[in-house]
Amino acid sequence: SGLGIAYTNLDSVAGGGGTDTLTGTASSDNWSINGSNSGSILNVGFSSFSQLRSGGFLRDTFTFLAGGNVTGFISATDASNVNLSDLAFVNDNVSTNLTGFVRANGLRLTTTSGGSFTLVNASNHVSTLAANLDGALDFSNSENYTVGTVDGTTGITTTSDNITLRASATKTITFGAGVAVTTGSLITGAVDIQRAVILGTNLTVIGGSVNFGETINADLVANNRSLIVNSSGATTFNGQIGNSEALASLTTDANGSTTAVNVTTRGNITFNDDVTLNGTYNTNDNNAGGAFLAAKSSTLAGNTVVTTGLGTSTFTGVVDADLAANNRTLGVNSTGLTTFSAAVGGTQALASLTTDANGSTTAVNVTTRGNITFNDDVTLNGTYNTNDNNAGGAFLA
Repeated sequence: SGLGIAYTNLDSVAGGGGTDTLTGTASSDNWSINGSNSGSILNVGFSSFSQLRSGGFLRDTFTFLAGGNVTGFISATDASNVNLSDLAFVNDNVSTNLTGFVRANGLRLTTTSGGSFTLVNASNHVSTLAANLDGALDFSNSENYTVGTVDGTTGITTTSDNITLRASATKTITFGAGVAVTTGSLITGAVDIQRAVILGTNLTVIGGSVNFGETINADLVANNRSLIVNSSGATTFNGQIGNSEALASLTTDANGSTTAVNVTTRGNITFNDDVTLNGTYNTNDNNAGGAFLAAKSSTLAGNTVVTTGLGTSTFTGVVDADLAANNRTLGVNSTGLTTFSAAVGGTQALASLTTDANGSTTAVNVTTRGNITFNDDVTLNGTYNTNDNNAGGAFLA
């Protein structure tokens, strides 16, 4: 205690009616949390302690049983409340909703038999997060944090369940070396990353659905990173990708569908699934000349420009505007080959289609409510109609 009093042969200790703090030893302690602000450490039971402090420089482990909760905080600080160490949270077949906040350098979460963790206190302060779960994770942090390696666990993995990563407004989530984020299934489990993302590694995300709420950027100009998303459901990029630091590449698998707004890479942009486009898609950052591929159908939800430099631009599936009242323009700028393998505007006419003067284009059947302009060498096969809805657009080859 603060008075320097030592106790032996204790069976239990109880806090008072106010806010009480229990501090562990300098060793790597194992705590059991079996009720609200109650549990045990070193075979000594405790109750009515809403604030728990590890007390040393080594990693403490907290095992949460049914009903286990701490309403104040769990802090990985020594007795002086200065130096941060790591924490490990564990449960088995329990849904742990920790209402107090967590302070730790690194936090490792482990569950078995369907156990889950909800850690969404707005004051959470964790530098690095890692998890290997047999259930869901919902985590929020007050500061920038990294998904990385803690105590031998790297990245975040669940077994066919949801992963939600949050942070306070304007904060970022960085994905560190060797990290993956996966629900373990392309069919079940949603991955929802709600804040701006910085890729410190090549990242693969796997889930039944995948949502990125804000921007995604590489960490350094010299360290451009690849992003792969595999999902049988909807993949949604709500913010710009590579707007500050271009990615090396972006790839989605053939299942499900993708919505993406403004993507910049120094390599390929590959949408192997049905894709909704809106904005600019530039594979030519730093004159990289990457390829653009939309392997299935493309729906234009806004005016769209694809720029590939020396790289190819390929639309394998049909290309349509989204709504009759929202006819969209499509521009393709490429020194390489631009290929439209299926009809453009066949179901919903575009406002216009334009290619630049470099390279060459192959197009089969194009319908617009405005101009069709091939400024490069073009191979034609089919119908080219600029007069949808009596628009009277111009055709130029």
